[in-house]
Order: sequence, then structure tokens, then C-alpha cells
Amino acid sequence: YLLSSFQTDTNPIDIEIDIESNIMLPLDKVILIGLIINEATSNALKYAFHSINNGKISIHLSKITNEYTLNISDNGVGFNKNNINEKSLGLKLINFMAIQLNGAYEITSDHGVSHTIKFNENGK
Repeated sequence: YLLSSFQTDTNPIDIEIDIESNIMLPLDKVILIGLIINEATSNALKYAFHSINNGKISIHLSKITNEYTLNISDNGVGFNKNNINEKSLGLKLINFMAIQLNGAYEITSDHGVSHTIKFNENGK
């Protein structure tokens, strides 16, 4: 639904989803992950592809031992980290939800934007 809301015929955007099949999480964590994916994807669709053709958003969720890694990235225009609006509600929401997962949140902008959240199975 997000893609159809923001995408135009002149600027196609692909979404790649890679979620390992062996991942089982409690419903409260799944809801937070879904909300994080929704917010990061919405931000990418709104801001990343104004001057980019063949935009791509990648969503990956993997598990190694008891640590999960969620990464949502795009190949858009990126941003200057020094110019991030401190009042950005979207980034505050992602950070707040990462805290609720008891996770570590990192955002980078190198050839697009990448949101990475690492959290443990036991929530610590």
C-alpha cells in the first residue's frame, strides 16, 4: 500500500524483502518491527527518490544465535547527518521503537540511508 501511495509511473521503485524463515518472535516485537519498517519505508518513499531513477528499498531481518538484525536501506539521495532535523518525528519514532525492543539503533547515509537495529531474543 505504501508503494502504491507514493510511486509514480515515471520513477519505479523496487522493494526487496529478505526475512529469514526461521524467525519466531513474540507479537509485541513483531508489531514494533512492522511499525519501524513502515516508518523507514515511508520516509524513503517521501524523500529519497526525487532525483533518482530505479529506486530500491531493501528490508532484511536476520538472526545469528540470539541476536536479530533489522536493516531497512535505500539507494536514494541520502542526507547530511549534520543537517538532520532534531524535531524529525519519524526518526524519533524509529529510535523510540528500537528502545522498546531493547535494541541498538544506528542510522547511516552512504549512497542512500540505512537504518539498522540490533536486538537480542531475550530483550536485553
